[in-house]
Amino acid sequence: MLNMDVVPKTLPEAVQLLYDAVTEPDRAAMVRAPSCAVHHTLGQWLRNNWSLWDQTTPLPRWFMDNLGLGHADDMSGIILEALWCRVRGEPYNMTMHVEQIKNYWRGLGKDPRNPR
Repeated sequence: MLNMDVVPKTLPEAVQLLYDAVTEPDRAAMVRAPSCAVHHTLGQWLRNNWSLWDQTTPLPRWFMDNLGLGHADDMSGIILEALWCRVRGEPYNMTMHVEQIKNYWRGLGKDPRNPR
């Protein structure tokens, strides 16, 4: 069960907290579904309840300081992809994922740290 009072301060903490909360039936379902399948459900919950839209809070600051990303959708996407890979026992190529996100924003002429 996810402790609703705990908000992680780093990506590794976020993944561990979620991994510990996922039941075996949910893990089995995660193996069959892409991480984007929960962007509008669990992803939205993460963005809102972990204050990913507020860049002054610890978890978004971690993303800004360590990955150079400032959009809450990008943060929740990385959290979910890292979780999915862990559940599946697959390596997560965060460097490639972050570079894809940065290239997307740059292609729109925006700064990945503050793309709004």
